[in-house]
Amino acid sequence: MKKVLISTLMLTLAIPFVTNAQNIEAGVRLLNQFQQKQEVPNKEFRSEEGRENKIQERKSNIGERRTKLQEEVKVRVENLLENVYTKLSEVIIKLNGIADKLDEKIINLNNKGVDTGDAEALLDEVRTKIDTASSTLEASKTTLSGALDTEVSKEDVRSVVDKVKESIKSAREALVEVIKSLKDISETTTQ
Repeated sequence: MKKVLISTLMLTLAIPFVTNAQNIEAGVRLLNQFQQKQEVPNKEFRSEEGRENKIQERKSNIGERRTKLQEEVKVRVENLLENVYTKLSEVIIKLNGIADKLDEKIINLNNKGVDTGDAEALLDEVRTKIDTASSTLEASKTTLSGALDTEVSKEDVRSVVDKVKESIKSAREALVEVIKSLKDISETTTQ
């Protein structure tokens, strides 16, 4: 009854604004669409069963979205860890390259008859530290890849990455010592 009153009221209000047959048809179509929109929710929620179905549907949607978000987070973390691993690997490769250049410099100085025993010992220490950093990085990669399957805290991941950074830092510091030693040797030979 109410719907009939509402629809007739809307039709009577719409008639003065409608001037030709096309607009009347458009008005009737709009009115029918409005009534259909009003009827659909009422049918679903008239019964307890309809309400329960709607609640269950929303709960399942939430569960699906949650699992989808968890998968997205896992992919993001994998990408982040892979980027960190790649950057640390590049640093180790650069350290190896610098160590190779220093090794060539030491060989050249040895060929000239200069005593480079201290620099050679320091360079051996650098190689050991670079190897330690490399092995720490590989071990951390396996640890971090396992972290995605199990629940590991951020602090644990950070501590593993910090260990790798510290080993790289110590290798870098040792390289600086080799460079200083070579500078001292070069200065004494040129004087």
